[in-house]
Amino acid sequence: MASKDNTLLFPLTDTDIRTEYPELGQAEEFKELSGNEMKFVWYYSNQTSPYIHLPYKERVLKCLEILKDELSGTQLEDYAKLDFPPTISAAIEHMSKYNPELRVKANNINETIFKNIKKIVSIDAEDIPDMEEKKKYIAISMDVIRHMPELINQMEQGYGVRVKGKKKESTGKEKTLWDSIMDEE
Repeated sequence: MASKDNTLLFPLTDTDIRTEYPELGQAEEFKELSGNEMKFVWYYSNQTSPYIHLPYKERVLKCLEILKDELSGTQLEDYAKLDFPPTISAAIEHMSKYNPELRVKANNINETIFKNIKKIVSIDAEDIPDMEEKKKYIAISMDVIRHMPELINQMEQGYGVRVKGKKKESTGKEKTLWDSIMDEE
């Protein structure tokens, strides 16, 4: 289960969250939305939103603060009645499917893989007496080199999971799970 200390795809800045999390830009359900509509959808339906446990009416009113300058009076009334346009309804349904628990587990798997790879490649080649074993070690090392950028990228992105309240000293931004892993070393 994801910790209450984690957020998933949290809007970190005033920019469009699709810029912060490119995977969101790939989803058809999000392509037609404005940046503020994306934030509305996140706050209304993301499982780690601070409003997710509020009753629907109370939640929608909190989230409408994000869109109040973009919507007409009629649109605001419709939203307040939970009468969303089809694009918003589809985006809400899609956003609600992002699962923080699965993403934390995936990141933990990557962390374990990274630590195990580090142990394997830390072996001194001089400690390997057999030439065939040295060839295998070299092959494994070359394979690690090929795949490490992808693994690092996945870990740096943290699958969109952020650790709430923990800031990187250098940037002041919230730490990713990758940052937490690297702090352990």
